[in-house]
Amino acid sequence: MFLESQPLKEEREAREYIDPNHPIAKLPAQILLESGVTHYLLTQGVDIPEGIKNKYGIDKSQMPKNMPIPSRIYNDPKLKEYLASVGLPLPPQFPNP
Repeated sequence: MFLESQPLKEEREAREYIDPNHPIAKLPAQILLESGVTHYLLTQGVDIPEGIKNKYGIDKSQMPKNMPIPSRIYNDPKLKEYLASVGLPLPPQFPNP
């Protein structure tokens, strides 16, 4: 088992720090990491903190385009609550190519 040295652990934790009061911090990872949701948020200019980008490896240049969002995610009340809190409508279920 690999034991992380204290300086490396502190550096990683600083890189992955997420403000618990940021609206996106309340969005469950399984929703945020759904390709269609992540792509929609990035194209809409939603502020995704660097800590979240670093922790989950979110990179706008590597996002697949026009991914449909699975129904279980699309209809999840937490997604709808989050989008309402940042003033965005639900994205199209099947985006245009």
